[in-house]
Amino acid sequence: MKGYISEGFVSIQGEGELAGKPQFFLRFAGCSMRCKFCDTKYAWKRKNGFLIILPNGKKRLKNPVDPLELANFLNSKKGEIPESISITGGEPLEQMEFLEIFLKNLKNFEILLETNGLHPEIKDEVINLIDIFSVDIKLPSFAGKVIDYSVHEAFLKRLKSFGAKGYIKIVFTKKTEKEEIRRALKLLEDCGISWNVYLQPPSPFLLKKGLKFIREELYPFHLRILPQIHKILNLR
Repeated sequence: MKGYISEGFVSIQGEGELAGKPQFFLRFAGCSMRCKFCDTKYAWKRKNGFLIILPNGKKRLKNPVDPLELANFLNSKKGEIPESISITGGEPLEQMEFLEIFLKNLKNFEILLETNGLHPEIKDEVINLIDIFSVDIKLPSFAGKVIDYSVHEAFLKRLKSFGAKGYIKIVFTKKTEKEEIRRALKLLEDCGISWNVYLQPPSPFLLKKGLKFIREELYPFHLRILPQIHKILNLR
C-alpha cells in the first residue's frame, strides 16, 4: 500500500506539549476536512513527488511512495535528523494502511501524530505505534463548517480506551465565540479526557482574546494558551 507525502523537513515543534523540541516533520498529503483557516492548504493536493530537506542536503522522492522505502530512508538518516518525528498533514489517518506499515518499519524514533481527531476508525495497531497524539478539536468558526462532535467523541474514547498519551489543541479565530470553546471543553469532560488543552491563536495578535477567556472561565482542565512559536521564530 503506497501513500502520498507532501514534504519532509527538520524544524522546531511550534505547538502544544512538545513546543521547542527539534523534530523531523513528515507531512502527509491530502485532507478531506479542508478547514477555512488551514495554514497548510498546499498539502491538500496529492502531487507526483515530494522533497525531503535534510541538514546536509535534499532528496526528491516520487509519489505514491512505498512505506518501507520511506521508513528505510529515514532510518538511514539517524544521527542526521532528530530522533523525534512529527507525522502531520494534511491528515495522516486518511492513509491508514500506508501509515501503519511505515510506522512498523521505523527504528527507535519517538512518534508524534498530529490529527484532526475525526477518525474513530483508527486501527488498534496504529494507536499502539504512536507515542503521543496531538488531537485537534475543530471549532466551526475555524473550520468554516458544522462539526459533528459525536465523531470527535468516538475518536477520543477510542484513544482513552487504549490509555494513549497526548494533548488537545483548539485553534480559535477572531470570530470564535466563547460558547464554541465551552462546548469543546464540555466534550472533553464528557469523554473523561484529562490531557493538557492548548488554546492556539492563528496569529500572536489574538493572544489577548485567549488570555481573556482563560481568566473568565474556570474548567477542570489544564488549560493553556500558546501561539505557534515556529512562526514567531520565522521557521517552517
